[in-house]
Amino acid sequence: MAVTEAGCDLTYCRMRGIVAVLTAFIKERKMGLNDFIQKLVSTPHICQHVEVNNFLKIDKNQDEDSETGPLESQ
Repeated sequence: MAVTEAGCDLTYCRMRGIVAVLTAFIKERKMGLNDFIQKLVSTPHICQHVEVNNFLKIDKNQDEDSETGPLESQ
């Protein structure tokens, strides 16, 4: 059922409930991803794999870019 339909039962209160559930879900997924990444980077031999570097987009120039800032490096 589309939200634009005339007989929609989607009230403001229900919409707030849905948003709260989705917000909690996204927050939980972010925390899980953060924990996973922390475990990855805490293991040196795993960090050296090309696939992990590609996933994390680790660049050799990353330290230089963070020191100069995004505006200065352009």
